[in-house]
Amino acid sequence: MKGITDTHCHLNDASLLGKIGSIIERSLNAGVHNFIVPAYDIESLEVTYKIANKYKNVYPAYGIHPWYINESFDLNNLRDYLADPRTIAVGEIGLDYADDVKIPRDLQMKVFISQVELAIEYNLPVLIHCRRAHLDMINALRPYGDRIKGVMHSYSGSKEMINDFLALNLYLSFSGAVTRTHAKKYHRSALFVPLDRILFETDAPSISTQTVAAKDVEPHHIWEIIDFVAGLRKMDKEILVRASMENVDRLFDGRIESG
Repeated sequence: MKGITDTHCHLNDASLLGKIGSIIERSLNAGVHNFIVPAYDIESLEVTYKIANKYKNVYPAYGIHPWYINESFDLNNLRDYLADPRTIAVGEIGLDYADDVKIPRDLQMKVFISQVELAIEYNLPVLIHCRRAHLDMINALRPYGDRIKGVMHSYSGSKEMINDFLALNLYLSFSGAVTRTHAKKYHRSALFVPLDRILFETDAPSISTQTVAAKDVEPHHIWEIIDFVAGLRKMDKEILVRASMENVDRLFDGRIESG
């Protein structure tokens, strides 16, 4: 079977930095050949850059996650990273309205929109984090029309909103959350999303699967996610893998090498 891409994993997380080589080796042996690694805060920008320059199958994205934004950060500091020829996307960026997030919503929106506009300027896709903010996300992106493209990472919105995101030229990615027995909302979404817009990711080491704790998740665990969704959709796994890799190729303009 053709190797697959983990479209969102944090090999730049402090807990993984000392074992990236062995993680990649295990992943390659399992048929996971490429890794999209998004930065998320100021410190992770340079860490991500160094990892991507060491490992040719790590594709970097640069952006500031809504948990880590502040008034003082100058987004122009992203420009050198976005101009690098290996940069694959702007991310991880987004909106998070969960109760435990204390960053003001207006500041989140301001920084999110600024980063979306950088993505348009550099002709890069966006990797979007969105939690409990889906309607505001749709309304924020709608004015940009077909100038944007990207991924709703670890999609957590409703099935009913999927067509709105598809109309915004976005793909929907599923993580280990979809494998959980009681995650019926995610199951409905994974059944509904069209085959030509579906992607897969682990978000290692942040999201558990049904069988693996979040801290232990690595890119090779993407197969549990794919197996689950293939079973859910009652389709051949190889067809699902082929479709998702065609989607990766289309979204990222053929820049990720085939496994």
